[in-house]
Amino acid sequence: MVEVASYPRQTDDAELAQMLLWAAGIPYEIANEAPVGHTFEPGNTHLYVDEHDVDDALFALTYRPAPRERVDTPRVRSATPTGIRREAGEPDIAVATAA
Repeated sequence: MVEVASYPRQTDDAELAQMLLWAAGIPYEIANEAPVGHTFEPGNTHLYVDEHDVDDALFALTYRPAPRERVDTPRVRSATPTGIRREAGEPDIAVATAA
């Protein structure tokens, strides 16, 4: 087994790395160091993979997709389902009255 990543403790980053390896189908093992001294903080977390999976694991852990081009869409004014704006306190359904 070869270490491919190390984190200060079991953090979200360490859990994300585990999910990335799992999603890539790469078997891994986790090792947590014992804390030094009499602290309640957990020790470092290390991720290990088999030697033949090292390149794939490093690619999975360091891959970042290219940024997508942002497309600005026009803003639409919010309206009621009928498209008619009502003032506060008006009933949801207007009833026509005979004059």
